[in-house]
Amino acid sequence: MIKFFRKIRQKMLTENKFSKYLIYAIGEIILVVIGILIALQINNKNDERKAEESVKKFYESTILDLDEASNATRTQINWFKMYQDLNFSLYEQSRKQIPNDSTLNFNLLIWTHSFRPLITDNYESKFDKINNDKIQELFRDIIWREQLVVEAIEEWNLMKIGTLRPFFFKNNINNVDESFSAERYKFIMYEVELLDRDSLIAHYNTSEFDQILYELRHKTSWAIQCFEGLETSNKNLKSALEYYLDGDYLNLNKIKSLKYYMKDE
Repeated sequence: MIKFFRKIRQKMLTENKFSKYLIYAIGEIILVVIGILIALQINNKNDERKAEESVKKFYESTILDLDEASNATRTQINWFKMYQDLNFSLYEQSRKQIPNDSTLNFNLLIWTHSFRPLITDNYESKFDKINNDKIQELFRDIIWREQLVVEAIEEWNLMKIGTLRPFFFKNNINNVDESFSAERYKFIMYEVELLDRDSLIAHYNTSEFDQILYELRHKTSWAIQCFEGLETSNKNLKSALEYYLDGDYLNLNKIKSLKYYMKDE
């Protein structure tokens, strides 16, 4: 009988040890799982921090490009205002509203113009790096406005090439002798008068020249308006990026985008 009770007691002790071991093992497993979850959370936080730092560097670089694009846009606006000033001077002279001015640069009538859509070229394929919906909208706005400028300048250039230059050629207004008096390999801008002033003035008030002035006036003003819209869009995007970098999401979300180009800016 004594042996029987000893066996029972030994069995209970054995089972008690097993229970304690099982509890210990489960505790160890839980600790390992918790450790893994903490490590994953830390790793995710590090990945998020690195991603945010990458985005901020991207936006800081974008601001520099926007400054460069803005400087180019303001230069273009000044050029087209100069073209428009000449258009109005020609009209006013032709109507005897002002005397003929020998200092006017008639060479501007021949020149065409070029424009590089810097933001479109640099960022159209990088939308996956933009992590904010408002900033994406503003990027689309500036890219759209750059396209408007490209189309406006193409139309302006086509008018110069397809209408104005043939008019000069047909009416012997191109100043051949002056053109060949300049340095042989130098591109001529201001050095000589590429158009014969007297021949051009002789066509003042003709129907053909009036129609040319009409086209120049409207295509030039349209290009100026497109450039000014682009500059406004540039400022909006730059402000949004600066607000983002400062963590000022309230003011960021107040910026309006994608306005129809015929409305007031």
